[in-house]
Amino acid sequence: MATVWQLVDSSTLGGIERHIEMLATGLIRVGYPCKVVLYDNHGDNPWFHQLDAAGIPYIVLNGGVRNLTRAIRRHRPGLIHTHGYKAGILGRAVARLCAAPVVSTFHSGERAAFPVSLYQSLDEMSAFLAPAIAVSEPILTRLPKSAEIIHNFVTMPTAHTDLARIQRRIGFVGRFSHEKGPDRFALLAGMLHDAPDLEATTWHAFGDGPMRAAIESASQGLLSCHGLQTDMTPIWPMLDLLVMPSRAEGLPLAALEAHAHGIPVVAARCGALPDVIEHGRTGWLFDPDDLEAAAAAILKWAGLDAETRHAMFDACRKNARERYAVEARLPQILDVYRRSGLAEAA
Repeated sequence: MATVWQLVDSSTLGGIERHIEMLATGLIRVGYPCKVVLYDNHGDNPWFHQLDAAGIPYIVLNGGVRNLTRAIRRHRPGLIHTHGYKAGILGRAVARLCAAPVVSTFHSGERAAFPVSLYQSLDEMSAFLAPAIAVSEPILTRLPKSAEIIHNFVTMPTAHTDLARIQRRIGFVGRFSHEKGPDRFALLAGMLHDAPDLEATTWHAFGDGPMRAAIESASQGLLSCHGLQTDMTPIWPMLDLLVMPSRAEGLPLAALEAHAHGIPVVAARCGALPDVIEHGRTGWLFDPDDLEAAAAAILKWAGLDAETRHAMFDACRKNARERYAVEARLPQILDVYRRSGLAEAA
């Protein structure tokens, strides 16, 4: 059977890469050969180690339309699934020229600064060249009417958090960039560091990006920055609350992973986060510019009794399992693949 390509231009490990890894693992598990194809060579990528560990084959191209065309004609993939604006713009056009079935997923709910914003617009304008998948409703509104929504998904962990071992650790997981709001997370740490209910609480940030150095320097020791994590599996059980003070979002994988581990989320009301979080049951929502409301939500979490904490843990796990597990989304993606021309698995 011909192989499904997951085409992306990647230089590091982030939400799109983790999404592709889970998708590829799921496809291979149900009998569809799958390969990750990196459009260009950006040198050593921490994602390679994750792909090797997961047993997912990958190839690295050298960029350029000519190289991509040659690779498609040589390997003749059964279907090309693009992710991200560069792979989307070029992958759809070249796949059409090579008569290869192609599908595109649109992940980004936030608008980046120029010139990336221009590329994002071109990506959306050329979406008509292939069946399009949006991971959230706000993204769907920017795509052709034929596009459909398939939410992000998450692998449910086999190990469970020990609720008796509450460490009172509050976490931020994401890129240190303006739209993700790491500066707001640092401000919240400063606002609440002397709150009586948070005396033993520590604040931890996981990720990297252009704002990290300035935030780490200004935090005056209130915030521990741990850098980019190639594997969050051992980190999630150490956290008790995830805070997502984003200015713009799509459907962030970090929120789904937190719920899969039973961790409630305090999040800005933007992107698809209101669809993920049930206010007061699996976390709390606040208006993006209202840090006082965010602080109040964190204090509400700190004051939970053991029974309510256990109920919230169970509700988070149930939400992830029933609505966002890989097993719940994979049939939808395979249906798009088949309608686009991919043959059934043997």
